[in-house]
Amino acid sequence: MKSIFYLSVLVVCFCIVGCEQQEEIPRNTEKFLEGFYSYDFKEIYDVSSPNTLKKIKEIESRMAELGEEISVEAPVIVIHEHYEQGDSAYCRYTLKQGDQDMSALSENLLLIKKDNKWLVEY
Repeated sequence: MKSIFYLSVLVVCFCIVGCEQQEEIPRNTEKFLEGFYSYDFKEIYDVSSPNTLKKIKEIESRMAELGEEISVEAPVIVIHEHYEQGDSAYCRYTLKQGDQDMSALSENLLLIKKDNKWLVEY
């Protein structure tokens, strides 16, 4: 009887962890896109892969050379779906800025799993 109880607890724990990781994909995608499109790059460091982080830092460096600080409102990000393929995942999204509905311009963003965390590979 105890073994059934422990097995049930174990199954519930795995389900909770699995569901949380499923939600991490769209959450990290949205965080990355909001930071990227509003030029708030420091906000996206923790959801960026090493390759993406290198590119982001290059963009920041170029912007610093120009001596300009850009601050814009991020567009509304609509996450449509996401799917996993092993240690990579794709998240399909569209953007909406003000009255401009860009839903016809659907994009996919690649995420990779590194150290048990989903990171954007841009």
